[in-house]
Formats: sequence, C-alpha cells, structure tokens
Amino acid sequence: MRRHVVCALLGVLLFASVSTAQPYADNSVTTVKNWYRQFLRREAEPSGLMSWSDALRQGNPPALMLSAILGSDEYYNNSGGTPTGFVRSLYLDLAGREPTARELAYWTNRLNTEYPREVAYGILTRYPLAWSPAQYQPSPSPYPRGYR
Repeated sequence: MRRHVVCALLGVLLFASVSTAQPYADNSVTTVKNWYRQFLRREAEPSGLMSWSDALRQGNPPALMLSAILGSDEYYNNSGGTPTGFVRSLYLDLAGREPTARELAYWTNRLNTEYPREVAYGILTRYPLAWSPAQYQPSPSPYPRGYR
C-alpha cells in the first residue's frame, strides 16, 4: 500500500513538472522572442520572456507591451543614448528607413515632454507591419499627451 501511495505521489509530481516545464508554448512566447531578437538583438532572458508573454496572454495590447520594450533604457542606449539616435533607430527598425528631417525634429522634440516608451508607441503604431502579427492591431494610445 505504501508503495502505491509513493508511486502515485511521484506520478503527480512528475506530471506537475512536465506540465510546467513549458508553460508558455503559445504564440505570445514566440512573439516576445521575436521582439527581443528584432529590436534588442539578443535572446530574451527567462524572466522577461515570462512577464511579457504573460502580459500578452492577459489581454494587454501588444503595441503597449512593445512600446515598453522599445522605450527601455537598453534599446535607448543601444541606439546611441541620444534622442536623435533613438528616433533614428525606431524608424530604421519599424519603418525600414531613415526619418525625414521633419519627422526627426518632431519626434525628438516630443522626447522633451514624453517618455521614450510614449514616443516609441507613437512611431510603432504608424508602422504596425514591421512588428505585428496580423491579429495584433495597434490601439489608440493609452498615454495622454504629455503623460509623465
């Protein structure tokens, strides 16, 4: 009898470890991995992969999630650590081209009153095909103008 109880407990523990070994085997994980590779040019760390994919599965707008990644210190610093470099990198990554002088002036000026994630959101919603699977369509900005 004791042997059966031990075997049953081991079976339950084994099943639990197998079922949690790959808890993120859905499209949100692939999406986040692709964002890290495309925009941060590295693999996602487990904690980042888990938190971003969980947020997507919970219904958070993908454009909002990606704007936080693009507005991160890491992306900003990889872009040269300047407003001009940041806006240029966003355009190159999202639009596949350099910004015009007017676009560059407009978006770098907005960085004077807005966080990088807000500027990233503004630019990425203009170029959704560069980052978005077909089912993810950008929503109106959740950030009020000048939000800090």
